[in-house]
Amino acid sequence: MRAGDVEPHVATARSFVAFCQRHGWLPADVAVRVDRRREPADRNRAIPYEQLERLWRRDYIALREKTLWRLLYETAARASEILSLNAEDIDRDNRRAVVRSKGGDSGPAALPDRIGATHPAPDR
Repeated sequence: MRAGDVEPHVATARSFVAFCQRHGWLPADVAVRVDRRREPADRNRAIPYEQLERLWRRDYIALREKTLWRLLYETAARASEILSLNAEDIDRDNRRAVVRSKGGDSGPAALPDRIGATHPAPDR
């Protein structure tokens, strides 16, 4: 069992024991021997930007995929938020997009400077 799965329960138990002690229902701290489990350090690293630039320059990868990857990387938005974007949601002049979040709320999100810089908007 991971420390992150157990820790909320340990914190709840410690809080309850402290509450009982404040009210005089417990004479001693029964949770004194319950140690907090440490979560191991996250060793995952982000992909270096230079490596991503090489990936985005590959000719055999479709523009759609490159744009999706760049938006995901540079906006930190959820995939569902990026994939739900419509052309009408994007304000290219101000580099903003209306993004619908997980809860259904919508709000502006800044677009990276490089998006669309080499590929102009299609004529309508």
